Amino acid sequence: MEVHHHAHVENLPAGRAGKRFKEYFLEFIMIFLAVTLGFFAENIRESFVNKEKEHHYIQNLRLDLGNDIIQLDSMVSFQNLWHQHLDSALKIPIESLTDINEQDSFLYHFFPFYSLIPVFEENDNTISQLKSGGFNIFRNKATIDSISRVYNNRLKFNNDFFLSTYWDAAHQAQKIMRLPQPATNFTDTILFKFRKNYRVFTQYNKEETVQLYNKIGNANGTLITLIMYEQVYRKSMVDLLNYLDKTYPSQ
Repeated sequence: MEVHHHAHVENLPAGRAGKRFKEYFLEFIMIFLAVTLGFFAENIRESFVNKEKEHHYIQNLRLDLGNDIIQLDSMVSFQNLWHQHLDSALKIPIESLTDINEQDSFLYHFFPFYSLIPVFEENDNTISQLKSGGFNIFRNKATIDSISRVYNNRLKFNNDFFLSTYWDAAHQAQKIMRLPQPATNFTDTILFKFRKNYRVFTQYNKEETVQLYNKIGNANGTLITLIMYEQVYRKSMVDLLNYLDKTYPSQ
């Protein structure tokens, strides 16, 4: 018969067992404190990093807004000038365009608009980064809401709509007019200097010319709408700058 022997269990004195328990408990406390302190240290480090990122985003956003306001003001000034010229072009009676001098006048007023498209495009580097996850580091929801209210798709929608009416007018003009080479920039002297007694219209077709006037009028109307919206947009950018200055005075 096989006999099984039980392992000998040492019965520790009560005092020694209590001492070992205290050692285990102390080790547990030390490990717990180390893990807890590491957790808090990581949170502090992450908070510091996020604060630095937030500072970086706010600074870049301020720069973008400041540059955008300057660019917008410049574009609006050209848009207003183009609008005035289109108004003058549309005031020339269609029937008078058989006169070569009237054709010269029409070209003088129409060509700046045809040559250069004054459309404002915002700096979107910082806002793109924020929308791609940068907003997650902001603790102030009011800041996120204030920024989001400014940067939306309404500006792009108005720009795209204006551009569609511009191309309608430009393509119609190309069908019935001999147009000089477009200017390369807004200070190019070719914008307002043309050869005199230059027959602009390749053919006098009243129906085609009426279509041209209609499309110019449509583009001129959308241009005015665009200018009005851009003024509202400018105010929202100024308001956001003021908010950032007030909320982040040390940034």
